[in-house]
Amino acid sequence: NNKKINKFNKNQVLVKNKQATKVAKKRLLNAYNHLKANNQNGFYEEFSQALWGYISDKFNIVRSQLSMDTVREIMLSKSVEEDIVDGFIDLLNNCEFARFAPGDPSKKMDELYQKGIELITKAEKLLK
Repeated sequence: NNKKINKFNKNQVLVKNKQATKVAKKRLLNAYNHLKANNQNGFYEEFSQALWGYISDKFNIVRSQLSMDTVREIMLSKSVEEDIVDGFIDLLNNCEFARFAPGDPSKKMDELYQKGIELITKAEKLLK
């Protein structure tokens, strides 16, 4: 029955949307544990997954279709303020570059972590 399938799919989207923050916070906590253990690879893996996963779940985009461009497009179409969108894009880019950048790795991880929490919190307030 198509009506049942459509209703189920809508419910799934709603559930993912509502759990996006919870899942992101869990991944951020894992990233934080890697940060404290000074495990760069583990940190960047979890942190990156937290951001991409949050965006995927919150905006109902299949992960394979996510890119910097689609993130910008979708978030702006949902009336997310441009500075928050730019913040997410910057974080995603920094996450990639920070792995290989010279300097104090724990300081970079800490900065990214704090910024990630701040952005997800701001996005949540806007998207309720």
